[in-house]
Parts: sequence; structure tokens; C-alpha cells
Amino acid sequence: MYSGNIDSEQSAIETTFSADDPSTYNHSTSTVIHDNQGGTHTASFYFQKESNNIWNLFLKIDNLTTTSDEQTYIELTFDNNGSLNSWSNDGETLNSNIDNISFDAFAVTTGANPIEITDLNLSSLHQNNANFEIEELEQNGFSTGILSNVDISTDGIINLYFSNNQKTEAANIAVATFSDESVLTKEDFGYSATQGSENIGSATEKQITIDKIGY
Repeated sequence: MYSGNIDSEQSAIETTFSADDPSTYNHSTSTVIHDNQGGTHTASFYFQKESNNIWNLFLKIDNLTTTSDEQTYIELTFDNNGSLNSWSNDGETLNSNIDNISFDAFAVTTGANPIEITDLNLSSLHQNNANFEIEELEQNGFSTGILSNVDISTDGIINLYFSNNQKTEAANIAVATFSDESVLTKEDFGYSATQGSENIGSATEKQITIDKIGY
């Protein structure tokens, strides 16, 4: 997700874009992203003003190329109030869905899956007479992590915590209740036919609190 402002007073640039030449773009910003194997990459975004209210947004990930070797930028069109109202990845077809923008996938040389930049939300990006500013830039990838802690919640959820600040619910401990607990046979929690059928479900469903002492 992008949130911020690009300067409407910037001059249009006719020179062919090059990430190595700052004179070919007006603004730039970058963020760290990760591939499906946890590899770290730098995604850099470059804003090049084409004309009034129209900008080209270029994407470069490290020195990788797109799997199609074609689309590396999208065209952004703002209305007269400075709000983004459409985008195009071919310079012709306008798309008004500005919270679901995508680029062609980038090929990774390490064996990981191609990196796909999809669902890019630019609905909070504006073009006003103010300095270039990125207020918020979020991505949903994460680096490789190792298991660092295990916890069982009072509702029976086994939570796994990893060194990359990720959390996974691994399992839900099942519990059983009976219609008449007073006739249970005490034999290390054994089962007898007089108790009737067991009623198995999650701790939340049975409104039972898991005692975590000793696990």
C-alpha cells in the first residue's frame, strides 16, 4: 500500500527512463520485499512526470528483469483535484481499480518463484502542490524465520512463533464433554459405556479453559 503525495509542480520529463540517471525521473522511493523462499530484495519505485496529471511509475527489483521482458512501468492519471482515478499498463486501456494494481512478475535467479507485485493499493496516493512524501509503504512478505516459541492459549490453540515476527496457529486441541460427568469411571481418564457418547469439539465450542500448567 502506498500513501503519500507527488509534487504537481514538477516539470515533465521526455528523456527515456533509466534508474541509473536521476535526471530521467522526478521522485523515487524503495522498500524491502521477500520472495517465497524468504530471500530479501529491494523494490524501487520511480515516478516520472509525462504531462499534467499523468505520471509513469517504474518498478525495479534489484537487477532482475520481468518474465515477459516487457512491462516495467504503469501510467497513472490524476484528476484535477489531485486524486488518482485510473491507471494503465499498456498506455491505452484505463483501469479505475486503483487499489488492485499489478506489474509483470520478475524472474528470480536463486530458484525461488518469480516475484509478483499484485494488489498494489495506490488509492491514498495524491498529486498536489507539495513536496514529494511517502507517508506509508507496506508489503506483506517476510524473511525466513526459525521456530522460537510455542504457546497454548486458554481456548486450546497451539501457536507457533518464529524469529521473523510471524505467528502460525498450528492446531486446536480437542476436548470431550459428557452428559453426566458424575458417573465417569476414575481410571486415568479412561472411558466406560455408562458415560454415554463423548461430545468432542474445540475448547471454545465447549466453553472449557485449557490448563497450561505442565505442558
